[in-house]
Amino acid sequence: MREDIVVIGGYGQVGRAICRLLARRYAGRVYAAGRNFEKANRFSLETDGEVQPLQVDIHQPKKAFEALNQPKVVIVCIDQDHTEFARLCAKNGIDYLDITANGKFLKELGGLNRGAVKHTGVISVGLAPGITNLLVEQAVRMFEQVHQVDISILLGLGDEHGVGAMEWTFQQINQSFDVMVQNDWRQVKSFTDRKQVSFGKAIGNHSVYRFPFSDQQTLARTLHLPTVSTRLCFDSRLVTAVVATMRRLHITKLLSLPAVRKVLTTLLNVFPYGSEQYGVRVEVKGVRKDEKEEVYSLFTGENEALMTAHVASAVAFALYEHPCPKGVFHIEELFELVFIDQHISLTLKGTEFSYPLPTPKQFVQNETSICSQNHS
Repeated sequence: MREDIVVIGGYGQVGRAICRLLARRYAGRVYAAGRNFEKANRFSLETDGEVQPLQVDIHQPKKAFEALNQPKVVIVCIDQDHTEFARLCAKNGIDYLDITANGKFLKELGGLNRGAVKHTGVISVGLAPGITNLLVEQAVRMFEQVHQVDISILLGLGDEHGVGAMEWTFQQINQSFDVMVQNDWRQVKSFTDRKQVSFGKAIGNHSVYRFPFSDQQTLARTLHLPTVSTRLCFDSRLVTAVVATMRRLHITKLLSLPAVRKVLTTLLNVFPYGSEQYGVRVEVKGVRKDEKEEVYSLFTGENEALMTAHVASAVAFALYEHPCPKGVFHIEELFELVFIDQHISLTLKGTEFSYPLPTPKQFVQNETSICSQNHS
């Protein structure tokens, strides 16, 4: 009987948190996996053996799969270059969960549905993508017709994001990517096209810039949205402004160099500049009850990595304990958020499964922010 859960990247920042959360219920059956067995073993000792170590190099898919010994669930916390490992999980009936945010790769994972799928795969799991997808899906349901969706993310520079996440963020600043604009895919540049948004009284107004989080491409397809964008800022307005200026002056090309990204990541780890707060704002414009309206949701808290870990753990618990449809799904296709008196839970649609998430510092759900003349 399959009963193990393998977390690949399990001794990284988010992976460690996922392992600890899962080990509360499945002690001894959770494996922190990665290329460095010494790091995995050291983490295992920190947990008194509740989390077990496992040496796996996911960049060698066939060898990695053979090393797993047929677990029930695999959680991937690190970027991959191709889908071979996920394909092997699908072929052998091993449930698969991916918390990475590479839009192109997630699209390729979705393509696994074309074959005979014997497992459940859940992707777009975390804060962005993840919570953002769920908030948009809830808001869109309120409208007869949706015109535009804007997602804004604030990340705290003082938070412990992990080396991989920080390097990925720096690397994306100089990228170009496709977005859906008026039912047409258009290429835009990262950290351009400024927009001013409010993250509530505690955080205030910030300038946000386009950023290649995968949720905007995913939601355009899964919810058939005509226009959707995701933008990013940091909690430090100064740092956000400096990065935007560097982008405008083409200085951010230096971020394509691994050595430059490594130096910046090290500096932020040694000299954290900023807070641990994060913020998500979702705005949806459309037609509701024959009127043009805009609704927004606001979700703020601290420790983005821990929130990502809780979302991933909730999905893993559901996969482990409940029968789920076979296929590869984005999180909003199987799950939804439930809010009661500022308490938030992730629930599996059509079941009684519910997992409490950390209470946000501030939450506003589907508030109407503008209301104009009747739609003609």
